[in-house]
Amino acid sequence: MDRIQAQAAKLVRLLFSSDTAAIYQKTLTRTWDILKESAILLWLIFCLIFVLADWLWKSSIQLLANLKAWYSGIEDTSANTLLSATGKAIVSAGEASVGYVLSQARDQLGIEAPPKPAKQSTAKPTESSKPAVSPAKSPSADSPAPAATQKPNLSSDNADTE
Repeated sequence: MDRIQAQAAKLVRLLFSSDTAAIYQKTLTRTWDILKESAILLWLIFCLIFVLADWLWKSSIQLLANLKAWYSGIEDTSANTLLSATGKAIVSAGEASVGYVLSQARDQLGIEAPPKPAKQSTAKPTESSKPAVSPAKSPSADSPAPAATQKPNLSSDNADTE
């Protein structure tokens, strides 16, 4: 029984010593720092994967657009137009929400957003966008004929005046 009391006394001294509280406090602080930094690292890796996926998506779309342009030079079919319109509708449907999440991920990683390329207008010009050009007047009976349409004087009277 003396041995049990001695062991219990030794344990109580260890548990309630001033060193024990400081050591446990440092341990918990260090453990919390490790968990926090691990979570931040995992978040940044997730953001990086998301940014890489976006880059891969845009690159594949550009590659497919180039492939389509090449293929349309070979053969133009209405199925290609339908697939293109469907693809554009799907991409535009999720573009706004993905753009927001992507900008947040870039902010978390400290990456600046790349400049947006200027979009080229493929729409046909409308009446309001056409330059104002007055139509050429057609010659009428009351206006004189232009000088270029008059016959030149080809008489030989002027040739012998030397």
